[in-house]
Amino acid sequence: MIKKTNGKYLKSGIVLFSLALLANVGFMTENQRVFAEETENTGDNRISETSSSSHAEQSAQTTSESETNNSTSETIMEVPENKITEENNKELGNASKQEEGEYLFNPNDRSDLAITARAAGETRSLISATENNRPAKDFVDISSHNGALSVDNFNEMKKYGVKGVVVKLTEYTTYLNPLAKGQIENAQRAGLIVSVYHYSWFTTKAGAEQEAIYFAQKANELGLPKNTLLINDAEQTEMTAGNVTENSLAFQKKLNNLGYSRVAHYSMFDWFNRKILDEDKLGSGNSWVASYPYNPLATNLLHTGNAAWQWSSELTFPGVPGRFDINVSYNNLFLQATGDNGINLANYHTSAPLQVYTTDNLWYYNDINEFSVATQAEKLPKDTILNINSIEYSNSGYPRLVTDKGYVSANKMYTSPTISNLSSYITDLGKVVALGNIWYYNDKDNFTQQTQAGQITKNTVFDVIGIVFSKTGYPRLVTDKGYVSANKAYVNQLVANYSDYLMTTGKVATTTSTWHYNNKDSFTQQSQVEQIAKNTVLTVKDIAYSASGYPRLVTDKGYVSANKGFVTPIVNNHADYYLKTGKFLTSQNIWYYNDKDLFSVETQAEPLPKETMIEVKDIVYSATGYPRLVTDKGYVSANKGYLSEAISNLNSYITEPMKVVTKESIWYYNSKDEFSSKTQAEKLAKDTLLDVKAIVYSATGYPRLVTNKGYVSANKAYVTPAIGNIDSYITKPGKVRAKANIWHYNNKDNFAVETQVQQITKGTTFTVKGIAYSATGYPRLVTDKGYVSANKTYVEEIK
Repeated sequence: MIKKTNGKYLKSGIVLFSLALLANVGFMTENQRVFAEETENTGDNRISETSSSSHAEQSAQTTSESETNNSTSETIMEVPENKITEENNKELGNASKQEEGEYLFNPNDRSDLAITARAAGETRSLISATENNRPAKDFVDISSHNGALSVDNFNEMKKYGVKGVVVKLTEYTTYLNPLAKGQIENAQRAGLIVSVYHYSWFTTKAGAEQEAIYFAQKANELGLPKNTLLINDAEQTEMTAGNVTENSLAFQKKLNNLGYSRVAHYSMFDWFNRKILDEDKLGSGNSWVASYPYNPLATNLLHTGNAAWQWSSELTFPGVPGRFDINVSYNNLFLQATGDNGINLANYHTSAPLQVYTTDNLWYYNDINEFSVATQAEKLPKDTILNINSIEYSNSGYPRLVTDKGYVSANKMYTSPTISNLSSYITDLGKVVALGNIWYYNDKDNFTQQTQAGQITKNTVFDVIGIVFSKTGYPRLVTDKGYVSANKAYVNQLVANYSDYLMTTGKVATTTSTWHYNNKDSFTQQSQVEQIAKNTVLTVKDIAYSASGYPRLVTDKGYVSANKGFVTPIVNNHADYYLKTGKFLTSQNIWYYNDKDLFSVETQAEPLPKETMIEVKDIVYSATGYPRLVTDKGYVSANKGYLSEAISNLNSYITEPMKVVTKESIWYYNSKDEFSSKTQAEKLAKDTLLDVKAIVYSATGYPRLVTNKGYVSANKAYVTPAIGNIDSYITKPGKVRAKANIWHYNNKDNFAVETQVQQITKGTTFTVKGIAYSATGYPRLVTDKGYVSANKTYVEEIK
């Protein structure tokens, strides 16, 4: 087939993508940094529209043209057997490049022949963008296989003539290129014309329509204007099960009905040559042909009657990783930057997503074609930040900013792009804290020493009642005392419940087990450094704030939560107080209190005599930072002047009044503080039952048993508690009478048939010479003939 040199031109709306990138300048002091902000851009960056242009827009707005079926909300049907994922998605030209592991090329440098397999032994030759004898390098096409290309990468391509890029957006009805958003935005920032393509699988008209709906939905979600060029990548062998041309026309028609007027078709030369894709029906000026001569030359351009020719898949750019498909454009379809409606799109925002702020009071409108009082939806104050979801066009061709609340004029007279690093600034109202000593200013456009209105000290919290922008686009915090820099290097927004957090340096105590973290923005298991036990005293050197507004305590070992549920201020002389639980001995007459914050006569609950042992269940802190001991009867002062710790092995001692039995021969002492031969009062035989009246403590904290005859050691090595029902047993020597037929036994620890010695008949009287205790604490009567039960059920004393 012989192609005409001049192809058909597809007329449609203008696509012009631009995104301003504003530089941020580092600085040492706030004055210097802010001055740098002001001097970096001294002019107003808005582009004013001429009065005639404004009049043209207003005139055009009165004319309503109807669009039909421009919704992209139709249901997508998914066929599980063709599930496309990142692992199996195809790049444009896949069929021309690879089949069962072999790469396909047109032989003999002739693109007018069907593509056949090249010998497996031949190697692929790369072409460098520096080679000047090659066809024009007008645009590249990319997919996720090309990786996350940067603005610098695209700028490097521009050096070699690249003016546009076609980005893979979707495949079938299940796949969205995960890198598409970034690839599109970076290409736009580099000033390239962006088109997108869909890798098709449809074999029926219905399938083509479903894939078109999916393609349009994703284009809409990414904010691509309706006049963006959308490409049908038709090359998958399975498509030939149906009429590829008719199905492709159905695909195109559905996109047109959904508001996308510019649709083109891509495939390998073989499919066009065999009319699998019939360009007579599709339009040669709408057809993009792939064929790869062995030696593509600028002096031998092929397929000039088509919209574009993809002449290699092996182009490399210096400094840019990977290989790229490269294309020459013939009819400007892929590089179209203006339309035929006469509107100067340079005066309008034409690419999205975009973030702008209003430079005047504006309106949201509910009708894309008519901006009038009748269609006003909600007023937009000056200095409002808008997130632009997409750009759509009125019937008369004017771009509109599409927001969640309605349409807004895209005219650059009314809105300006936010600075590129807006995320480094606070743009919300609420509570803000100063990260250092900063200033209020009385001029939002000029932050200098002359405009300083008052200083704000570090960690001061103040209210932001508004956000305004300087003439160079920098956000300012509006307060009741002046303007404040919104730069997050100086201020940090606080969580609403910031009053639940400590925001002062000094000594604090942990009120629960917590952690040191190495990342102030992320308190997670991965950022934990060291655990901190409850009641640990920390020195807080500074207060830091997370990106989400949470105060953090800065210590030598990292960041600690400032939440008052975890930490509390503590008095400077905290070393004079006990910060532990356990048993303590009062060293003075003190009190239990019922209010941890107020120890006074009014809050006294019960007196606490000197030398009383108390059990401390917890530590709490008063509002003024004093530690309090928590007991079952109230709060007790933790001051070491009022009590002392119990000995560490207190569990080895009897600490409650009770009846005990001596385990060996010991002594009564007449001094609780000194147990020595000088203070011995009377010897106590083994197995003596003692009635302990009270417990007192020596000056060194040892418990003593108080009896009628003196003090006795409470050490469980010397005494043991008597059985609970000891009063049901005879515990003194003397005359007794058997109340039943009972026995003498030869083993005090085992009263059994085999240890019986001699029976004692009921009514028999006998003499008890002593009392012994079994290993389990039961008293036994000692007689001439053995041991007898001391249980008063079996024996009774004779008075």
